[in-house]
Amino acid sequence: MTSQESRITTLLSVDGGITTEHCSENRIVKPDNVKMYVSTLRTVYKELFGKWPRIVQCSGCFDLLHTAHITHFEIARSYGDLLVVSINGDDTVHKLKGKGRPIFPLEDRLKLVASLRSVTAVTWFNEDLPNDIISKIQPDIYVKGGETTNIPESEEVFKYGGLRLTPKQG
Repeated sequence: MTSQESRITTLLSVDGGITTEHCSENRIVKPDNVKMYVSTLRTVYKELFGKWPRIVQCSGCFDLLHTAHITHFEIARSYGDLLVVSINGDDTVHKLKGKGRPIFPLEDRLKLVASLRSVTAVTWFNEDLPNDIISKIQPDIYVKGGETTNIPESEEVFKYGGLRLTPKQG
């Protein structure tokens, strides 16, 4: 995270985030607050840099965070100015991945992803598809991993921006 982003995050942490003394936790935004958070983020970015930011979003379970995920976030971030990651809630991970999943509860996954330098903010959703959270964030670019062939949320994505696939890892 750059020093400018740190300033932005500090400005916003009281309104939308889980406010604690740890910076990464300040970047965890409750779903009910994410629309206001991203709107304020856009405005503050415009004031600091003189241009509107390109907001990038990606979604997923991120239950076993590994290097391919980190590369995915870094590539996603390179497509724009700010990266917002939305994470599947525990119940949807269980539906998608099956018995014994998630391995790590949502709170742990949020903290892990929020601690990454390439991630500006992180939120979550409990629905089967991230359409509601996409409509709140309204990303300029939505990024999915290159191994993905079926993207049911693409119709919602195209209302606000475009879709990019990151190269398949490994």
